Amino acid sequence: MKNLVIMKDNKAVTSSLQVADSFEKNHRDVLESVRNLTAENTATKIMFFETTYKNSRGQEYPEFLMNRDGFTLLAMGFTGKKALEFKLKYIQAFNEMEKYLNLTSMSQEDIMIATLKTQKEIKQQLNTVTSDVESLKHEVDLSRYQKAKLSGLVRKNVMDAVGGKRSHAYRELYRTAIAENWREIKNHFNVASYEEIPKLKFEEAMEIAAMWHPSASLAFDIKQLNTQIEMDV
Repeated sequence: MKNLVIMKDNKAVTSSLQVADSFEKNHRDVLESVRNLTAENTATKIMFFETTYKNSRGQEYPEFLMNRDGFTLLAMGFTGKKALEFKLKYIQAFNEMEKYLNLTSMSQEDIMIATLKTQKEIKQQLNTVTSDVESLKHEVDLSRYQKAKLSGLVRKNVMDAVGGKRSHAYRELYRTAIAENWREIKNHFNVASYEEIPKLKFEEAMEIAAMWHPSASLAFDIKQLNTQIEMDV
């Protein structure tokens, strides 16, 4: 079977002969149907163009070329499952040919502009997706393991600051020192709870926790308590 749709004078068309062959109809009947359509309404004449073709013996016979609208109007009366299948094939063929014609009719400048526009749109979409992914990564909270490790470091650091578990400062000020350490970490990340610290900020949180030292006021109270115990002893 020949191509269902061809290019003629930069237009996508099919022929009455091709339609007759595809839908298994007598070509004379198809020609008559086209002539009846153009006779009934002059507006349809722009959809059909009468021409001729030569058979295998070189004899000329009449045929019509038609655009998408002409074919749609002509095939409207064709019924049956097979007819529907060929209608769909013709529609697809027209779409592909018109898409090709649109591309070939564009100037190099138009093609370049369209390409740059497409590339720009793709880049914007990728940037949006990347931004969303990064935002999502930052919104994921610490894992259970990370929370335990951070809490352990805070407790150890505070324990060293108050002088160990046997110190008087431990009994009096351990909880105060723990609260102060956590407060500095939470203020640094601007969160209400250390559990809200982003997963990607874990190493930073560990570094902040390790750098903590008691405030001047708290350090003084710790020293006073521990010194008092030593004097009592």
